[in-house]
Amino acid sequence: MLDGITLADPGTDKVIRVSPVGDQILSSREEIRAECVASQTVNFNFYLAASDNVFCSLSKIQPEVVRESFALDGKTEEQSVRVMEDLIQLFSRRAAKGSAFGFVADRYAELHQHFHWDDFFVGKKHTPSEWPIVLGCSDNFSKLKVIPRDLYTRTQPGPNCNLFRKTDTVSP
Repeated sequence: MLDGITLADPGTDKVIRVSPVGDQILSSREEIRAECVASQTVNFNFYLAASDNVFCSLSKIQPEVVRESFALDGKTEEQSVRVMEDLIQLFSRRAAKGSAFGFVADRYAELHQHFHWDDFFVGKKHTPSEWPIVLGCSDNFSKLKVIPRDLYTRTQPGPNCNLFRKTDTVSP
């Protein structure tokens, strides 16, 4: 669990998966796991508080690579920072275990219509159209050297984990 963030709505104890067209489907943790095995993309909600959800999408972009996307639409700055910090901690733990190699947190990622972070992390794009607020990567990430050190403060919160936080932003 991440800082009180839960899969079930604390007000109703319901777990909600979201269909490709946005319909809510009453589900369970086990059904979401099974759907992850059976499908290319699985959408569901996490909850910060009763009826206060964060949309999550898991997509297989290569046979052994899954992208996790989280939408913070409608969240306050404080809520957004809380979720991003929790996700940074989760990435750091996963990178230390060798089960994660890339992380991006940015306010306006959806505005870049012709650039996808997948292309940077597993594709042929060597640099993004704009550098994000926070970028994380494992030690063996092939493009580690192209990250502009003058834009970021670099930390290594654990083994195999490099975090770059943009120096011209206040948070996260």
